[in-house]
Amino acid sequence: MPREGEVYSARDRSTIPRPGRTPTPGPPSSRSLAIHSSSNVQQPDRLPADAPDAPLAPRTRRLAILLIVIVALAIRLLAIAGGRYGAADDTPAFFWEAEALLEGDLAGWFYLNKKPPLFALLIAGPTALGLGLVASAQLVALLAGMWMLHPAWLILRRPGDDRIAVAGLGFVAVFTLAVSLSARQLSDTTYAAILLYAIHLLMVGLLERRIVPLAGAGVLTGLAFLTRTEGVLLAVAGSMLLLLGGIVRRLAWRFVGAGALAILIPTLLLVAPYVALVSRAEGRFTLRRNMGQYMAHSVGAEAESHPPPGRRDVSLGQVLARNSAQIAAAWPGHVTQYFLEEIPGAVSYVGIPFMLIGLFVHRRRLVAWGPWMLGGLIFLLLVAMYAVVMPNDRFLSGVIVLTAWPAGAGAVAVAGWIVRWNPARMERPSRVLPWMVAAMIAATAAVTLGKMFRGPRNTLDPLSFPRPPYQVYHSDQ
Repeated sequence: MPREGEVYSARDRSTIPRPGRTPTPGPPSSRSLAIHSSSNVQQPDRLPADAPDAPLAPRTRRLAILLIVIVALAIRLLAIAGGRYGAADDTPAFFWEAEALLEGDLAGWFYLNKKPPLFALLIAGPTALGLGLVASAQLVALLAGMWMLHPAWLILRRPGDDRIAVAGLGFVAVFTLAVSLSARQLSDTTYAAILLYAIHLLMVGLLERRIVPLAGAGVLTGLAFLTRTEGVLLAVAGSMLLLLGGIVRRLAWRFVGAGALAILIPTLLLVAPYVALVSRAEGRFTLRRNMGQYMAHSVGAEAESHPPPGRRDVSLGQVLARNSAQIAAAWPGHVTQYFLEEIPGAVSYVGIPFMLIGLFVHRRRLVAWGPWMLGGLIFLLLVAMYAVVMPNDRFLSGVIVLTAWPAGAGAVAVAGWIVRWNPARMERPSRVLPWMVAAMIAATAAVTLGKMFRGPRNTLDPLSFPRPPYQVYHSDQ
């Protein structure tokens, strides 16, 4: 009972003792609960800084990234100095387009345009400032090869484990394909950097259910197409993933429809003008100049890829109609070749065991809607579509970064196992583990360096190819 002058609040009335009854305490107030939890309950300790599974300290992460960037630049400069890569068969075509643009000869550019135009536009800039075509093409390829580390980092850190992200970035820096493409005077690294940003935005849109990143992915997919024709396939893969998200009930169907439009409309707005331009030049629908001739060669129809004089080049539709059975029959073999030859060669072979270990350790994440599942599906879908034509490691330039994800996870897992198996020798495991991962990446780099200086130097001079007359490229002739 209250004493004289004392007043009970409404909340306290539940605790007023009544005659003949044992007092029953009511629920504690938020204030008393906070005091109790802070004074009497021991809070769980954070993971010790020296534990094998401890996250990277911010300073350690920054230093590791800086070291990776330095190593990436050094190994790419060595690849250029080695002289094994340089120009390729496609390089003169880019030079002819850039020269026509610099001369203001739009008609010449129109008829010389065999390749998507973005790389030629990029190398025309340094050339206009006085740099030679060869040096301009090499500079653009090198800068793009370094710049692709940024979208690679954005993708690799998506699951939230900086240890795996840093290890994966280290593998990207030394993968054979990533290094060799930076030393080639081709559009591949430019394409890879653009496509990786598109993949990053696609994953952000799918995981966070946001339309704006999907629209950004559509814009970048269109730019990727203007660099390499197969870039448009990411729009197809993104639409398929949206559909999958609706089927497994991770995405609302309204979002699936809006997301598909957000990807496809910007892509079409960038793709359509160029497709209309080259289709007008050939007098029939095509995705790029001489696309039918290229596809005929890529599916093994050599007789169709080199028509006799006076006969018009075969069209893309004709190639697909005449060789559909052959394409379907060859597809399983092409997929097998990608996984047994092209991908292992692209990741320097040493990365394959770490990839397999990483996939095994994180196998449950591969079947749960999240970054691991989406990254794996993007990689598999694009490789499956690339396999329609004869395999080529250049197709992998934009997706090989996705293999660094499991490779980094595998390297971190192996290093952690070693630390745990030898606890007596590892007084500071958090400091030892990064060095172990670095040793695994160094082994991959050693294989890449070995390939650089094996074989003869590339003596192809792209400037020695004279610009052909317009009529050679005019399909109506």
